[in-house]
Amino acid sequence: MRRQALKAVEDGLKAVEDGVKKIEKTKDEAIQQIETKRKQTHDNLDSHFDQRLLEQSKKIEAVTIRMQTEKNEFESKYQTAVNEIETKGKQVTENIDAYFESRVNDYENKVEDQSKEISDVETLNSGLTEDEKGLQRYLLEFYRQEYVLIPISPLSTKYRKSVEELYVPLQAKIFCKQNNNNVPATKLADVFQQDNKVKRSIYLTGEAGIGKSTFCRKLISLWCTAGENEGKLQHNYTAVFDLDTQSSTENAEIQVDDGFHNCTDDLYYEYDSDSYSDDSSLCNQDLSTDTTANAVPSCTSNQDPLNTVAKKSQINDNDTDNASIQKFDFLFFISLRDTNQEVSIEEMVEKQLLYQNLKRVECFKNTIERIPEKCLFILDGLDEWTPPKPLPTHPTVTKGLPLSSVSGKYVKLFTTRRWKYESLSPCIEEHESEVRLTGIGKTASRALIENMLVSKYQIFAFETAVSLSDTYDLTSTPLLLKLLICLWQENSKLERSKTELYCSIINIMLHLAERRNDLSTDIPTHQLPEMLKVFRYIKDNSNLVFKLSQFALYSLFEEPYGSSVVFSEFDLLQQGLSSREILLFLQTGILTQKSISSKLTFIPKTSLSFIHKSFQEFFAAVYIASHDSDLN
Repeated sequence: MRRQALKAVEDGLKAVEDGVKKIEKTKDEAIQQIETKRKQTHDNLDSHFDQRLLEQSKKIEAVTIRMQTEKNEFESKYQTAVNEIETKGKQVTENIDAYFESRVNDYENKVEDQSKEISDVETLNSGLTEDEKGLQRYLLEFYRQEYVLIPISPLSTKYRKSVEELYVPLQAKIFCKQNNNNVPATKLADVFQQDNKVKRSIYLTGEAGIGKSTFCRKLISLWCTAGENEGKLQHNYTAVFDLDTQSSTENAEIQVDDGFHNCTDDLYYEYDSDSYSDDSSLCNQDLSTDTTANAVPSCTSNQDPLNTVAKKSQINDNDTDNASIQKFDFLFFISLRDTNQEVSIEEMVEKQLLYQNLKRVECFKNTIERIPEKCLFILDGLDEWTPPKPLPTHPTVTKGLPLSSVSGKYVKLFTTRRWKYESLSPCIEEHESEVRLTGIGKTASRALIENMLVSKYQIFAFETAVSLSDTYDLTSTPLLLKLLICLWQENSKLERSKTELYCSIINIMLHLAERRNDLSTDIPTHQLPEMLKVFRYIKDNSNLVFKLSQFALYSLFEEPYGSSVVFSEFDLLQQGLSSREILLFLQTGILTQKSISSKLTFIPKTSLSFIHKSFQEFFAAVYIASHDSDLN
């Protein structure tokens, strides 16, 4: 047993030794395989990275070659651009030098004429009596208080500025009835003179909102400037007429590439950077400051700096406008819409300007008899005049014109719409020329926008809105352009037609009034045209709109107020409007109220009118569109 056990142990040990040897052999084989794999992997990696390095080297070499080529091309283009800029800069400098040399020559040629005109102005008061000088001083003070300031916005008369700050030059043509000629108006002398002969009867015509009344205020401002400065000509004022056409012709030979001058516009404008404020709004109801708006054109505009220079020259150096108006010792301004049964021009002056002061009236009568050629009468709004009935007539005066107690030697300037002028057909003796206002040009339109908007961002945004809304054709009429600006500031968008424009403006006015007052009206009972129903505040106040449209039609076409633009509160009450409704329309601004000054009455009187006659006509059209079947 013992032997067997030892043998078994020996066999076991032997088996273990064999196992160990087998393990060692397997280990050696595994190590050898691992080493072989490691060597193979290392060789593969070396080969792979060598290949990648070669590929990257080729790519870097290709990029380097391409960059060098592009660098060479860029340097070539850069040098070409520099050469072109230097060439264009030289051309622009030469053109500017030539332009200003031409301007200097023109001024030198005008020195003699200007000296004569200045001499005439310096003798402005030399032939006046003391009473006449007193009347002149009274008129100057009266005009400064009442007529030299004009509203900034057409929707509110609360905030006003000097007409010189807001006026933009107008485009006009002068038609002479005697020879059927018409020429562009370039200076004020063209209005009052022809072939060195003074015109005695002039008609300034134009459509609604074209600027007829503002033109009159401009003339008053020029006349006051002469009186205030004792004949010394002033240079910081706006020209009366727009010279866009003339300037473009004169400067046709000056060509400047847009890409070069776009960023040079500001070099030709002097401005005060402190006058800008992105938060200012001249058209909304929250306006609290009288900000002077002298905005600078955007550098992205296509405005030619040379033309900009020309416009500034026209504004600052056109002394002939001052000299032309300063030849009149007296200017009498009459608002025909505010007359009250006066028959003659002299009677209108006595009541509107002189308040029937006996001393002034006596001096006035003596003056127009003694020096009528030194007197200018401006009668604004012939189409808005409601003559007394029956209207006295005279064989030498066209029916429909105010009479005159003088032989007619003084100068009369009437403003009227074209339809009224055509219907009157005054004889040649009463019509020496017609000055037809046609609107404002691009430069004047831009200036008006800058006067009402006070930042370059607002100007750019508004002009973009005009372009997108296809309302650019409205910008040639000052009133419509102002309404567009007010509408854009309120809604940040513009409508596409004049009907929608007026609807939007009226809708805004009703909305503003509702925010300030309680406009709660009865449930709508009157149908308005479909277009008006999309405007919320017009629809909510359809009863008010209907009643006012009915009265607008009545006041324009029905007796006894046919074509009347000024009326009393009693007239509105007679047509069915209540005192509260009249007050609501006054609060909206659609109707305006004016005091009738008189020292002869103890009870103050007032007159009412639409904010502009075009609004009166719009409301009348609303009634016609809503009730055409009832008009008969």
